[in-house]
Amino acid sequence: MKHLKIYGALCLGIILSTLLPSEAANWHRGMQPGMIGRVNQGALGDIKEFLESNYAYSKLWIDMNFPKSYTYTFDSIPLVKMELGYSDFKYDVLNLDMSDVRIDLLKKKGQGNIFFDFPGVKEWSIEAQEHFTFLWETSSHFKLDIVNFDIDFECYLKLDENGYLDPVVEQVKIDYGQSKMHHDNFIMEFLYHQLILLSFQGLQVTAPLLGRFMFTELLGPVIDFYLNGYQFVHRQNSLIPGQEDISDVFQIDMRNVEDPRIFAGMFDMSFFGQTLLNGEACPNFEPEEINMEFKNVTQLILSESALECLAYQGAKSNLGQ
Repeated sequence: MKHLKIYGALCLGIILSTLLPSEAANWHRGMQPGMIGRVNQGALGDIKEFLESNYAYSKLWIDMNFPKSYTYTFDSIPLVKMELGYSDFKYDVLNLDMSDVRIDLLKKKGQGNIFFDFPGVKEWSIEAQEHFTFLWETSSHFKLDIVNFDIDFECYLKLDENGYLDPVVEQVKIDYGQSKMHHDNFIMEFLYHQLILLSFQGLQVTAPLLGRFMFTELLGPVIDFYLNGYQFVHRQNSLIPGQEDISDVFQIDMRNVEDPRIFAGMFDMSFFGQTLLNGEACPNFEPEEINMEFKNVTQLILSESALECLAYQGAKSNLGQ
């Protein structure tokens, strides 16, 4: 029966691709999802194993756009202007160990939370030239050695107005490990070290009240950027022998349409689920209601509308022609 549905959807897609114009469907919060997904605790272990792989590590490292310089100006006091700048940043290769990283799905006080235990940063060094200007300019060399850095935090996920998920952090615990700051001026070295420790203490104490401002506003855009705005692009080559050079690029809109539901040991997500070809959406994409088929099994379920949309775009593409 499943094969019959897929075949019927493919035939319908070929017919629709020749008869109907392509109009972009508008995402809006609360709409019926085109796809729903469930991830259980075991699947999170598989994700962790993927992150341990050399591919995932090298991809993460290459994509990180670390700053080369930074300048901050203090001019809030009249007639007083100070400038603190850093240049010529140098970053050693990050030594990550994902073996002790833990991700748990929890249900506490009626709310589902995700708990992250990340002791993965074993060693990392950052060097730069510091420039401080007040009356005259001074220059110093500084180096930050991060050793056995551990951060734990607990959060839940909220949907924003764009269909992106923002982590709302409720608790944070930071262990500075054996990290140390080196500076040409031993007084500044001491002050920097104490300032870092004080900042970490402040983050931990104020996270329950200010976590949304301190972490959500920072982490949300970073996650959105690395997930490409929840637009997943895939190039598909022809599976027909002798036509392997024929291909097309498909884009699947995986923006969420409602807040994820987190339970003990699993969480559910609802996706827009529309397939686009060359930026063109499917006509009249209006998903119908769908439900999970199994209780605690990792799964991705497509609505008939999402399946028909995929078949429609496949029929329009070079592969379908």
